[in-house]
Amino acid sequence: MHDYFWPAEKRNKKFLHYGSQALKGVEEILRKCNVEEILIKKILYCIEMHENYSFSTNPEKPTSKEALILQDADRLDAIGAIGIARCFYFAGAHNQKIYLPDRERPEKYDPKDRSNTPIEHIHEKLLKLKDELHFETSRKIAEERNKFLEQYLEQFYKEIKDGQNQKI
Repeated sequence: MHDYFWPAEKRNKKFLHYGSQALKGVEEILRKCNVEEILIKKILYCIEMHENYSFSTNPEKPTSKEALILQDADRLDAIGAIGIARCFYFAGAHNQKIYLPDRERPEKYDPKDRSNTPIEHIHEKLLKLKDELHFETSRKIAEERNKFLEQYLEQFYKEIKDGQNQKI
């Protein structure tokens, strides 16, 4: 449910994934499915908390185990080979450039900023996610995936340095 609005964003060119609009939409769906009120509140809380990062503005740490699990699962989903594929897929769907060598990276990463390149996204968010995990098992999985992110960037910059596609 936390990613339910991603397809609608692409169709409508509106960013519904965050905030009260997304939560209202999810709540409507849960009510139509006759989900118990207590469960609706727990689900909405998990969704509300899943995008809180220590490097975001005003981060709030979730208090429920379910919200912590969702955060870890979502973060693990974002790193490694699948995470890189998702990153570039998203960038393509939003007509973003892959890499701009003359653009400085933002001091504070804003996940809502649609002008970020995927390479910036890897540096400013994905590489930091391993330090945001709550559970030991999640951290072990993240170690291998994070190494792959680093290897990918190393190869990417090697190819750029070798003169291939300076601006992509």
